[in-house]
Amino acid sequence: MKFTKLQLIEKSKVYFNGNKKIKLMYVTEDSNFFHENSLKHCVNHSTQNKLQYFKITRAELIKKSAELLKESAELEVKKEIKKIEPKKTETKKEEKKAPKKISKMKKAQKNADAYIKYKKNTL
Repeated sequence: MKFTKLQLIEKSKVYFNGNKKIKLMYVTEDSNFFHENSLKHCVNHSTQNKLQYFKITRAELIKKSAELLKESAELEVKKEIKKIEPKKTETKKEEKKAPKKISKMKKAQKNADAYIKYKKNTL
């Protein structure tokens, strides 16, 4: 089974999180991972099996996971805002509460962005 580079970056979390010293890995389309000093083995494996190989760095993994965190936080906030927005059938009391709830969700979005920045710096 062949995998895309994005799928392989996702799978590389196990190796990068397992050993903090690893900064670079080579991976073939069939998801065989090789350490940075094993490039020849990776090339050999990929030519024998007629596969393409990729170079994955820790920075790519951090960037990808930060993007995923931000996307999931944004989706969650959008879902919550849709639930909170006033509807035409709501009473005036409920319409008054809606802006407060929306402002809380915007604060939650800011907190999520701050958390993502924190995670980028710690990884």
